[in-house]
Amino acid sequence: MTRHIAAALALTVFMGSTASAQDARSTLENKARKGDRLTVEMYDRGTIQGRLVSAGEDILTLETVGGPATIPYSSIDRVKRRKNGVLLGTLIGLGTGIALGIPAKMLVDNETGDGTPTLLTIAAIGAGAGMAVDAALSVNRTIYRRSTAKIGFQLAPSPRGVAAGVRATW
Repeated sequence: MTRHIAAALALTVFMGSTASAQDARSTLENKARKGDRLTVEMYDRGTIQGRLVSAGEDILTLETVGGPATIPYSSIDRVKRRKNGVLLGTLIGLGTGIALGIPAKMLVDNETGDGTPTLLTIAAIGAGAGMAVDAALSVNRTIYRRSTAKIGFQLAPSPRGVAAGVRATW
């Protein structure tokens, strides 16, 4: 009887690590593309930064400064992807430039009769400023985090021998 319990508990513990590895692989396949800059945090090797080369069956391959690094999915705790977009900032800056350029165009039209170059100049300055701000504010977004749920087998001495139990935390 005790052998059956021990085998069932061991199976439960090993199934948990396999399930988390499959979860990491499916999440990274859906949220990361080749060439993305990733920061991978692991419980056994620290942190590795690099560009995604491939997401295979059992391992993730990154191109790092020191060469290619292969990381098993089972050791990954968290993955962050560097997001460095410029499109939204450009659009916001362009909108702001147009909003400020229309009154300036009206003033120049009243004085000289040709305010279109003024409007285009202010809109271009706004778009460039928005692009610069958005490019400078790149962020790392977490795209995968290992579940903190843990299942463990616990043995404790008791007056009648040994007490066995399962402990689950999340």
